[in-house]
Amino acid sequence: MLLLRLRHLLNSPKHQSLLAEECAVVGFTGPPSNPIWLTPEDAKSLLEQANPVGDAPLGIKQAEIEELLSKITEIESDLELFARERSHSLSQSHRRVRAITQEGQIQVKPQLTMDILGVYILQPGKIRNS
Repeated sequence: MLLLRLRHLLNSPKHQSLLAEECAVVGFTGPPSNPIWLTPEDAKSLLEQANPVGDAPLGIKQAEIEELLSKITEIESDLELFARERSHSLSQSHRRVRAITQEGQIQVKPQLTMDILGVYILQPGKIRNS
């Protein structure tokens, strides 16, 4: 699971350009070389519902995160596609609102690359009875 910060540049002929930011959770299973992407809804739900039942040793956690970050370029194009899809969705939302308010058109462009704010590696664990 990755917690991302996306930035979008909003351009309007009538107003000064604005920068919008949002956070999003994306998730995949498998290796970065062949990721199976979760839907954004499933990724967010999984992160919200995860209950820790144990903790891996610090060395193992560091090694797993370092390995993922060293291979982040393998999923970069997928992450950029996600950012473009979010910009398109934001653009459509603005179009609907501006059609009602008659404020004119707005252009939304993703500002790449996005920031990775968090890396979460979720693994199944056994619930220990107290």
